[in-house]
Amino acid sequence: MNVWLCWIIVLVGAALMWKGARIQLKAQRAKSWPSVLGKVLESSMRAVLDNRGRTYQAYILYEYAVGGVTHRSDVWRLGVGSSSFTKASTRAVERYPAGTAVTVFFDPDNPADAILEPGKASWFLFVAGMLFAAAGVLLFFKAT
Repeated sequence: MNVWLCWIIVLVGAALMWKGARIQLKAQRAKSWPSVLGKVLESSMRAVLDNRGRTYQAYILYEYAVGGVTHRSDVWRLGVGSSSFTKASTRAVERYPAGTAVTVFFDPDNPADAILEPGKASWFLFVAGMLFAAAGVLLFFKAT
């Protein structure tokens, strides 16, 4: 295997780890964001179709007001995407039914940036990046 390809794999893994680490950092910072009361407008499981098939994700749309300005967001937890495993998404939809009052944490520098579950985020990108980078390093040593 080409040595350059190995290093490209390592760099892609490092980029994924960086992105995953930024998601984790933001989730932790969000724990200190101010909060307001909001309301869930819609809560459902959505099917996502792509070239690999059908996956599902929780869609939770909520509304909140900061400084007299009304905002809407569908970010309930950072780094959560779609999955063929529906258990976690189903639990989220059950936890946030439409009409429910929720505590919304918002970025004081950008009130349109909000989250329902601060401090919680998916580790998927970070772990995937670690595995990708490790595979690149192993392939490098095998190639040399």
